Amino acid sequence: MTQAIPHEHLPDDILQTEIRQILDLGVKVEYNCDITRKKFDNLYKSFDGLVIAIGALKPRIPEFNGNEKAVSALEYLTSSNNRQP
Repeated sequence: MTQAIPHEHLPDDILQTEIRQILDLGVKVEYNCDITRKKFDNLYKSFDGLVIAIGALKPRIPEFNGNEKAVSALEYLTSSNNRQP
């Protein structure tokens, strides 16, 4: 997010505070890990929501049931910033 949103729109100190608040709610975050099909399926079945942020420069939506509703992070941020659904 620090790369996608201009700092004048979301200062780093505010972003860090909000990240801490989200983590304090119990959100689980894993960094630098491989997502195999088996691991994805297990995660998908185990949680109410799932975000996979792969950090790619070009968006790619993984294949899974319900992926037709998925949007890339950049697409979401762009439409959100433009106040589009």
